[in-house]
Formats: sequence, structure tokens, C-alpha cells
Amino acid sequence: MPQFIEPPFSKESEMMVLGCMLTNIESLVISCRLLAVSDFYLTEHKNIFQGLKSIWEAGGVGDVHLTCQELKKNDKLESVGGAAYVTGLAQYAGTSAYIEAYIDELKDYANRRRILDLSLDLQKRASSNEKPQKIIISAQESLKLIEQNRGTQDKFPIKFLEQLDKNFLLTEPPNKPMLLEYVDENKMPIGFLPKGIATMIVGAGGVGKTHLLAQLAISVSTGTTWLDTYRTTEHCGDGKKGNVFFGLGENQLDDIHRVLYKAAKKLRRTRSDLLNPCLLSEATKRIAPFSFCGQQAAFIEDKKPSLYFRQLKMKLAELSPKDGWSLIILDPISRLMGSDAETDNAAATQFIALLEELTIDLPGNPTILFAHHVTKSAINSEEKQNQTAARGASALTDGVRLQLNLSKNFTSGLLQLTMTKSNFTKIMEAISLKQDFEGFVEHCSEAIIKNKPKKSSQTYADEYAGG
Repeated sequence: MPQFIEPPFSKESEMMVLGCMLTNIESLVISCRLLAVSDFYLTEHKNIFQGLKSIWEAGGVGDVHLTCQELKKNDKLESVGGAAYVTGLAQYAGTSAYIEAYIDELKDYANRRRILDLSLDLQKRASSNEKPQKIIISAQESLKLIEQNRGTQDKFPIKFLEQLDKNFLLTEPPNKPMLLEYVDENKMPIGFLPKGIATMIVGAGGVGKTHLLAQLAISVSTGTTWLDTYRTTEHCGDGKKGNVFFGLGENQLDDIHRVLYKAAKKLRRTRSDLLNPCLLSEATKRIAPFSFCGQQAAFIEDKKPSLYFRQLKMKLAELSPKDGWSLIILDPISRLMGSDAETDNAAATQFIALLEELTIDLPGNPTILFAHHVTKSAINSEEKQNQTAARGASALTDGVRLQLNLSKNFTSGLLQLTMTKSNFTKIMEAISLKQDFEGFVEHCSEAIIKNKPKKSSQTYADEYAGG
């Protein structure tokens, strides 16, 4: 049985924070925003903090008199030691300029208690019949929450330029690493798909997004050119070959097999560099197909990251190849966003943050590329194939660093691939593609569509160009 261990806490630190809150409005605001009731250990201090926070949330100033009134209203004044104790806290306050340091110390103690509680809980659960995998996932979720309960110094590691290792004003920064690039008319390599960002491709249902993404997965895993235009780079991995997670939400594993097989078969016929069967055999070690079909796969539940998201992230980390993931494909994203994220901007922003978490935390710092549907009004209107074509919350487009639109010209029957947003590259000219009866998509070189997006959509393009 787990042995009882005295929880770590500091009565003086708790008194110091409460005293500052009672005597300084700035300290009150900072503490209410950064602290939770659970960061205090002593019950009387929990009650006083809750009283102060209630006053602040109502727009008031938490002085001694108002705080005592709030506690008395809730029948808690006597239990905290009466008005004399609250008055003593105000006199106990140190220099309010150091409130951040007091908060950090309080959070350190609180997180130590949370870790201790977690360890005791794990001992108890490990002795039960509960499955170890479930215990591990739950523990990881708990540790993530503890890690997020950081102090002010950890949350804001702000430094002046002179304190950094590199001189930001005199040292040339490194170029943004790219997974894919293309060669312009001057034989210069131009970045196309950056590494380590969240990006999306937008198109109507049935326009060919899934086939296009299957071909991309094969190109990245084999180090061959995508659409005869975009070549892989050394940032993909060894030999310019990368590891790809290919997750589809509307296709079972047999369907994914058919999509990948058709793409590989056509590529073998059209690409001499893929005639060698060893190259495609090697690609089988680099592509991990997965079906979300039939699963409750929402990444957000009750406005929080879901257990499913945490499980998926853990599995991707566990199965990561030696050189990490290069690309994670998710199609369509509507299967993963949750009930609110497609229509609510706050939820959509949270969803993008979860994708960014994957790019940062997973080995290899992969690019996340997800497919999304267009609005009904944009399906039959080429003029609307811009940033606003994506269905639902505008925060999706605002949050991604690159957006591609795939649309169909019903007159010519050709597809058009347009870059409508890019934060790290130049906006490329739209290219036309053709799709055969099996869904295979290829570059239609004789019909390049030169309708470059308006200058207003060229967000931060000059940064990449060095302008």
C-alpha cells in the first residue's frame, strides 16, 4: 500500500501572495489570471483566494473590507480565522513588485503536490486489474496538464537580443526548411511546402484530393518528384526520402490499399525512376496508412484535447521511425475537428493549436497537411477559389501557414491547383492538372494557368525571398 507522504507546501508563500492581492490592484489582476484555487494548499487560503477572485471577476477591488464581506456572505469568514486573519495577511505582504516570483514559488509547490498525488494514484492503479496501456495514457494526460501549469518565468522566457546566442540584427537567419521545392524559369530552387507547419488543401468532394495526397505520400517516401514539378529536399530525411502517416477518415483500410495501389501502378508506368521495385518496397517501410473510418476520432471534447488525440499522439511518437516523421496527412479534417471546430472560431483555433503541438512534439517535426471541403458557393465558381473558399470557421484559414485550393474547370475538365496563402514562400502560379478515369492526377504542362493570386494574398512572401 502507498505510504503517506506529507504534501509539500509553504504557508509563508501563500500568505505573501494573498497579502499582495489585498494591497495592490496589479498583483490582484496577475494572481487571478495565473493562479487557480488548487495552487493553494491550506483550506483557509483557498477560500480567501476564491473570495478575492470573485470580487475581481465582478469588477471590484479586493481590499480587506470587501474580502471580509465576500467571505461572510458565503459563511466562510470565521473558518478562515475571521477579519483579524485577513487583516494580518494585508500586513504580511511583501513588495508587490515581486508578485511573479511569489506566484512561481507557489506553483512549484502545487506541481510537486500534483506529481506526488499522481505517483500515489499510479501505485494504486498498477496494483489493480486495470490495463497498463490505459494507465499510461491517463498518466501522460495528467503530466501534460501539470506541465502546462507553469510559473510566469517558464511561460514567458523573454530576453533581450544581447542575451541570446545569436545576434538577430547582424547574423543572417537560416532559411525556413522545406519538404518540397520547385525550380523556376531561372533554374533557381523555390520553396513550396515548408517543414514543421500546419497546412491544408481545400477542394470539393470528389475533386481528387485523396488521390493527390496518396501520390504525395509516395513521392515523399520514395524521394521522387510530385506532379512532375515539386521535388523532395534533404529536410525530408536520408536520401531526400521521408516517413509519412497517411490517415483517411472516409476510407477503410481496403479502400486505402486501392488508392495507394492505383497511384503506385500509374507512377510505375510514367516514371522511369520508379521502375525499380526495390524503391517501392523501401517506401512500404516509410508509409503508415491508417483509417479513422467508424471511429469517434474527434481531437476536441468538452473544449479540451480528447483522450483520442492524446492516444494518437502517443502512438505516433511510439512508432516514429529513427529519423522521425516528415509528413502527416489527414483527410478529411472534418472527421477529427469535433462538433464545434468547423463553425466556431475559438474551437477551430484550438484545433490548429493541437496540430501545431504535433509538429513541435513529434520526432522529426513533421508538416501536417489536412484536406478540407469548400463552401457550397465556391464549388461552381472559380472566382471564389481563394482563401475564403474553405468551409466553416475562418480561423482554420487564419491558423494554417499555407493553403492550397484544388478546383475543377467544368469547361475544360482540368483541375487547378492554386496556392492562396503562404507565410514562408512566394505565392506560386496556379498549375493545371488532369485526372484519368482511375483518379490519378498529373501535371498538364501544356496548359499552365497564369492567374497569380492578388498581391494581398501574398502574406509574408518577401520574408522568404529576403526582401
